[in-house]
Amino acid sequence: MGVRQWINEHSTVATLVVVVALCGAVGTMVWTLRGDSGSLRQEYYYDMQTGQLFTATYTAVPPVASPHSGGQLTGARAAVFGCGGCPKTLESMTREEAESAGAIVTWIEWAPEEVRGGSTQPASPSEARLRGMDGQFYFLVQDLDSDRPVRQTSDAGRTLTTRLPTCPDGSTPQRCTPND
Repeated sequence: MGVRQWINEHSTVATLVVVVALCGAVGTMVWTLRGDSGSLRQEYYYDMQTGQLFTATYTAVPPVASPHSGGQLTGARAAVFGCGGCPKTLESMTREEAESAGAIVTWIEWAPEEVRGGSTQPASPSEARLRGMDGQFYFLVQDLDSDRPVRQTSDAGRTLTTRLPTCPDGSTPQRCTPND
């Protein structure tokens, strides 16, 4: 008996197997998107007005509302690295305080206003993609030692986002998240 014939004769069982497999796949995706606490994974964000770090879900499209600026959309996603491990928390620290704790904040990223469509609310990823110039979603990135943002997809943007900071002991830094 071939597989096709068995499926035709046992369509209820075959349907049940497919439904269980789909539920398992969706469950795996949801579990993967969640941290140990069962909530969505967090990422560090940098308040562009106050210079303080805070956490928000990594699915948020920056700029996001910052608790340090009265809920204004001033939070850019921050690239935070650690040498020899990551500090337990960097919440509310400035870049200098984070560096004293053993973290290196190298660059920030956010979606420009034309991608957000002038909205005062943070866009969902799918909504932001639809609003992008030329139908493309993009971020601006900025080295914190510079005052000039560049497009993430430009040569300068790719160089910035792929360059790792240098650890004093010569080791390779690791990306730090609040989930570490």
